[in-house]
Amino acid sequence: MKRIALIVALACTLVLPTWASAQGGPGFLFNRPRVSIGFRTGYTIPKMGSNLNPIDTLGRLNLFDQSRDVFTLNRWDFAGPYVGGDLAARVSDRWDVSLTGGWARGNGPSEYRDLIECSVVATPCPAQNQLPIEQETTFETASVALGGRYYFSDRGRAVGRFAWVPSRISPFVGGGVGMMWYDFQQTGDFVDFQTGDIYGDDLQTSGSGASVYGSAGADISIGRQFYLTGEARYNLASAGVRDSYSLYDRMDLSGLQLTTGISLRW
Repeated sequence: MKRIALIVALACTLVLPTWASAQGGPGFLFNRPRVSIGFRTGYTIPKMGSNLNPIDTLGRLNLFDQSRDVFTLNRWDFAGPYVGGDLAARVSDRWDVSLTGGWARGNGPSEYRDLIECSVVATPCPAQNQLPIEQETTFETASVALGGRYYFSDRGRAVGRFAWVPSRISPFVGGGVGMMWYDFQQTGDFVDFQTGDIYGDDLQTSGSGASVYGSAGADISIGRQFYLTGEARYNLASAGVRDSYSLYDRMDLSGLQLTTGISLRW
């Protein structure tokens, strides 16, 4: 999935600008654009914080922390490619209202750090008979948000009564509120620490929670109606756990999202 996302991002960066430029070059529009729609791709890096509820007296564990302590996982196994889109309406030369949505997925194989399976009954277990106890972890998120963008300069200028020329670069900051959904799944072999038995299982939890975000980026015009957007966005969100992990602390869904994409304005 990571390779596919990187290939798509590269294609958007190299192929689409050339195609869009062929549709008319820098040029001008006969009317000031009011609406834009865009496609985004990039990468998400989760924060995976602990102690979301500092007054929690139940001693509940953080699922991310335990997964990294017990299994051979690290932060980048939970990070992953992102795909999404947005629809924006122009309020003024400096302000947009936008609706964004997207999906991200991190995936990584793992094994117990300190435990092995022995293929023969022997103590100690011979090195040639030591087998890893393996799992696969998947962390998926989906999000939708309503927000606004403020541009530091006008995004174009009127020429006479019938022409509008877009600016080459338009930096912006933004923010908004929304919802995030997640699905966390671990499939493979696990150890029962009470009996020492090894068993196969499919453990999962899912949930949703409110989110807020802040962002910064820039639009780069590549034609009369097309422009590229690069954005760094930080999301703040958390959600409850259930099913296989119902005794754990809340899931921290916060993290950094880096995206680039192409948009059409009209």
